[in-house]
Amino acid sequence: MACCVATGCSNRSNRKDLSFYRFPKDLERRTLWISAVNRGEWEPTEYSRLCSQHFISGEKSNDPQSPDYVPSLFGSDKTQKSSKQRAAKRIERSAMKLKKRDQKDRLTAASVLLGLAMAAAPADVTDQQSTEQSDQDILNDLLPDLQTDVQEEITDPADVQEEDELEEISDEEPETITELPPPEAHLHMNVKDQ
Repeated sequence: MACCVATGCSNRSNRKDLSFYRFPKDLERRTLWISAVNRGEWEPTEYSRLCSQHFISGEKSNDPQSPDYVPSLFGSDKTQKSSKQRAAKRIERSAMKLKKRDQKDRLTAASVLLGLAMAAAPADVTDQQSTEQSDQDILNDLLPDLQTDVQEEITDPADVQEEDELEEISDEEPETITELPPPEAHLHMNVKDQ
């Protein structure tokens, strides 16, 4: 099975749509073909072939005036250039990955060191006191609002009217009312529990 000797061409003679040509025996024309193939110091053997894809019309010509007298369509320059570009892009992507990994490792290390430093540092007494003081300030700010809300619940006019109606209906005073603690006691219990 014949294979094309052009750099980057993998055509074989098993393809019916291609023709394969031997290198010419005429020394001048042979030299032109070898130069066109551009494989450096390479010399073709009697088995070396070029496929018809390297000729403009798709077949060789024996007319010295024809552009197909010498093969001229070679993608090796394009192939070599694109492979160099792909290699450069691969290297660039690899460098970017390494840079990102390095940044991530640095951030992780800084985070760990910061965590260790915070865990090892003794609690500052003034910070603890200021935190306790700010908690007390918040509680003092909320306390009047809570007292007002509780007082409004106790002295809601609708509740007072319902209680008056209940007293009129019943001749006896309910035992549960006398057993309940005064509203002020309830207010103080809530403040202390918080």
